[in-house]
Amino acid sequence: MQFKKICNGELDTMKQKLEKKILPSTFDRGLIYDYIYFPEKNEWKHWMDLVNKDMLDQFPKGTQVQDIIVTTIDTIRYNFLQEFFIQHEI
Repeated sequence: MQFKKICNGELDTMKQKLEKKILPSTFDRGLIYDYIYFPEKNEWKHWMDLVNKDMLDQFPKGTQVQDIIVTTIDTIRYNFLQEFFIQHEI
């Protein structure tokens, strides 16, 4: 909650009101963990905006249940983090 207030420029710090928004506050719903920040564009995007909605969870007929991975916000987020860590050798 405090982070959202800081981003909106609503939090009083050291008896001063922030004069401008530090970051755009587009996460009106949900938690900050539901969004990803792109510093080069100075924008927040919901994790679900990163997937192609047309290709979302289209499994071929006859797919075994154990081979299905349902796309959720968590699978998108963890896939992003995994790719990031691999690319940066972390």
